[in-house]
Amino acid sequence: MNNFKGRFVTDEVGVDGQPLGPKEATTKFVNYCGYLVRDHVPISLWTWRPSCTNDPHAVPHSQKAMLWDSMKQKFDIPEEHQTKVEDWALKKMAEQVRTQKKKLYEAF
Repeated sequence: MNNFKGRFVTDEVGVDGQPLGPKEATTKFVNYCGYLVRDHVPISLWTWRPSCTNDPHAVPHSQKAMLWDSMKQKFDIPEEHQTKVEDWALKKMAEQVRTQKKKLYEAF
């Protein structure tokens, strides 16, 4: 069950694109990234960045675009910071994919 009802406003953004405020929205932003990764990235995709053009184990660009679109549907981000926040969010999702795979691997 997800507890991400409504929309959230992120009006403060760091130089690296990390959402900084308000605090509730910042926490929800990171948690929503994790939720999207766990819910929409199949466990058969083992890497975020492809090692070659048609890497069958990498998350495709189309899926990354879908994940970012889902973020934009939940969070209001200032237009001038969209690109930086997108880059930061996708890096956070890549980190969460790695963490999820590591936990799965350690469980077996």
